Amino acid sequence: LFEHSVHAAHPRFHGYVGGAAAPIGVLAGAPAEDVGPDFHQLGPQNSRGFRALKVWLALRMAGLDGYRRMIAGDIALARLLFQRLGATPRLEAATCSLGIVTFRYRPAGQHDEAALDAFNRRLLAHLQGDGRAYVSQALVGGRFMLRACIVNFHTSAADMHALAALVAELGDALWQAPSCGARAA
Repeated sequence: LFEHSVHAAHPRFHGYVGGAAAPIGVLAGAPAEDVGPDFHQLGPQNSRGFRALKVWLALRMAGLDGYRRMIAGDIALARLLFQRLGATPRLEAATCSLGIVTFRYRPAGQHDEAALDAFNRRLLAHLQGDGRAYVSQALVGGRFMLRACIVNFHTSAADMHALAALVAELGDALWQAPSCGARAA
């Protein structure tokens, strides 16, 4: 959703559109005395963003129990992803908190932290450029990690399995590339 400002008008002043910079009659060229009061001048500042609107709308649509179920579902998917990453060779699951999972590609025998950080930075760029999934980055204990944040209500368990497979696939390809990975390490 976009940021919105809130404007209110009494029904008897029918020419006013909330959010307009001036009463509608003035915008249409009518004399100002025929329009009614300018509510921008008569009330508290109404130009601040209505940030709570997003939360209010979500609560209104799903209800408190629905919102709880959505959040619990995101947490369960994050835990599933964490388990899947930990069970996938060459992937290291680092943290799982609420709907956020941090992890990295770690080839067998690779213990140079600086090289792992540099490699995972390149892998992040490849993942984002690939377009099949979007992950961001995080520093965990000074180590560069990939970061998945599960918040979309369309996300499924199949997506968690696919993400782990995608990271392994792209990581393997990048690791085997002549300009980096095993040959450059």
